[in-house]
Amino acid sequence: MSYARFSDDDWTSDVYVFADVGGGWTTFAASQHWDWESELPEPVEMTEDPDAWTERTNRVLAWFGMENGHWVVLPEADDYYHHDTPGECADNLERLQSLGFHVPAGVVEALRAEQQEMNR
Repeated sequence: MSYARFSDDDWTSDVYVFADVGGGWTTFAASQHWDWESELPEPVEMTEDPDAWTERTNRVLAWFGMENGHWVVLPEADDYYHHDTPGECADNLERLQSLGFHVPAGVVEALRAEQQEMNR
């Protein structure tokens, strides 16, 4: 199960987090972070208007590498982490956030909830 992918939040997620088939939870930290210098267009729900969602997504992807931002290398970029529990994974994601990594909303909370369920 994936908790976050690099494509999340308009391809600005700096982490890929998943329950590993070999056991535990794994996080890959991006090699670079995109720092937007302009406002992104208002999000569109794919289920509400698939054509508008596709148009907006293509527009946002075209902005990468243009004069709408720049790449930043963060500390611990391009690292890999493996944890035995979802709580340990959540702790590491909070640490990565403190270093400037973008972790999509709800990921840490989902891992904490899973840890609470395991503790019951």
